[in-house]
Amino acid sequence: MSYYESCQEAAPIMNIKSIESLLTRSTLAVGAFAILLAFVEGFVQLLGHSLMARNYAPSRILEIGAVLLILSIALMVKQIRDEARSSRT
Repeated sequence: MSYYESCQEAAPIMNIKSIESLLTRSTLAVGAFAILLAFVEGFVQLLGHSLMARNYAPSRILEIGAVLLILSIALMVKQIRDEARSSRT
C-alpha cells in the first residue's frame, strides 16, 4: 500500500453533497438570524437605541435575511431534484 492510498483511507473526504448540505444549513441559519435581528433591531430603534455599531436600517437587515433564505430554498430544491434524478436511475 502506498502512502497516497493510506492517506485516502485515513482522512475522510467531503464530497459535493455534504458541502452543499453544509452550505444550505448555514445560509438558512444566517438568514433566520438576520431576520430575527431585523425585528429586534426595529424594536430597539423604537426605544431610541441601536444594537449594531453601524446604523443599518432594520429593513436592510430584513432584505439580507430574505435573500439568504431564498438562496437556501433554492439550494434545497436543487438537492431534492438531484435526489429525484438519482433515484430514477
